[in-house]
Amino acid sequence: MPKYGYLVVEGPHDIELVYRLLSPFGFERVQFEARLDPFLNPLIPRSYPPDGDLLNRMPVPLFLQSPTHAVAVHSAIGDSRLIQTVEENAVLLDRAAITGIGVLLDSDSALAPHDRYRVIREGLRGKGYTLPDSAGDVNVGPPRPAVSSCRTI
Repeated sequence: MPKYGYLVVEGPHDIELVYRLLSPFGFERVQFEARLDPFLNPLIPRSYPPDGDLLNRMPVPLFLQSPTHAVAVHSAIGDSRLIQTVEENAVLLDRAAITGIGVLLDSDSALAPHDRYRVIREGLRGKGYTLPDSAGDVNVGPPRPAVSSCRTI
């Protein structure tokens, strides 16, 4: 049985960064739904148009799989939606089967990285998640309902 992960990033360029970081470890993009691990199927949007907006792109995560892991990498379409994206989509998955949930922040904000992390940490704590006190640290133990790591790049 594979290990499952869910990662939320700010935008499409961050998705590509994650792919480039994970591909040397045997992760490959999943292009066709038939090849996707069924555990991640709830993350595939089933209605069009999203939020009634004909110009919105479908919010489909990048799905990456290796022989031992399956990960969905979801763009929040901006840092203001990171918490909302975690909240909206993590509930679609069986949290008891998720090995880790993470949030990847970049540093293009007016806030200092530790301040950005603090805002995200407090926002997710308010939703019942637990995060480490410092960016870059990893919570050890079951991530349910915790976010296993949040890192500032």
